[in-house]
Amino acid sequence: MTATNGKVTIAALKPPHAGPNTLQAYAFDQYGNKSAATSYTFYVQPGTQGDAPGDLTGDGIPDILQVDSAGNLFTCVGLPGGGIGECLNASYTTGGKLHPANHWYQRTTGKAALITHYGDAYPGDGVTDLFAVTPDGGFWLYPGDGYGSFDVGKRIRVRLPAGVPAPSAWTHAPVKVAMADDWRSVRALG
Repeated sequence: MTATNGKVTIAALKPPHAGPNTLQAYAFDQYGNKSAATSYTFYVQPGTQGDAPGDLTGDGIPDILQVDSAGNLFTCVGLPGGGIGECLNASYTTGGKLHPANHWYQRTTGKAALITHYGDAYPGDGVTDLFAVTPDGGFWLYPGDGYGSFDVGKRIRVRLPAGVPAPSAWTHAPVKVAMADDWRSVRALG
């Protein structure tokens, strides 16, 4: 493409999915030398349909949540046809601060959160929610925001019936936690 007055317009450019997307642009000089990449990350509003199982960004493709070694939660976007795209911040406070300290990993104890997502559990808005056992042993539901992120200030404590092992004793989180009819029948808790 040739720039006009230093600008290029690409009318038919369509982001591959809802949620986080990154556009990388390069410039070439008159001799064909390529510049360093300039990246622009932006969010595409999810559609009106509910999230598919495992989808966090509203595009119908399962995504991955991960906690890195610094204790930060990220959404890694699933790509059409398989594979994982860019991983972007997925945890913030109501005030907008990214990556609340000691929320997903406590360095002093070495404990990391157990996390799982499958679909919408609450409030029935069609957006995928996150269940987590935090390093302090609490079991929480984090309503999704539709962009693959979670406001930790809006988390809701999950109360379990008698006879269910304490979340602090779990070694992994049940995969379909939101779909369980009877917690006493869940045996994959470690």
